[in-house]
Amino acid sequence: MIRVAGVDVRRSALTKLALTLRHGTPRERYLANRIGQAIDGNWSELPLHPDDRAVLLAALEDPPAGLEELRAVLLQEFTWRQREGLG
Repeated sequence: MIRVAGVDVRRSALTKLALTLRHGTPRERYLANRIGQAIDGNWSELPLHPDDRAVLLAALEDPPAGLEELRAVLLQEFTWRQREGLG
């Protein structure tokens, strides 16, 4: 498990997510590489930049199994940031 945005996510789910992101924009490919580093480096947590959170939220519009909770947390954070005017 790797903690992402406060959610414990299985490495296998993150691997699938990284494979999806590798075919996207430069920012998506960058995030895919960071996820790969976290998996290969046996990190316990993947720190996220606000831009990473936006990329993940977009990529998880229809989340695969194992990533539903991560999407819910990211969506909740996004909603809060918008409500507070934090962009």
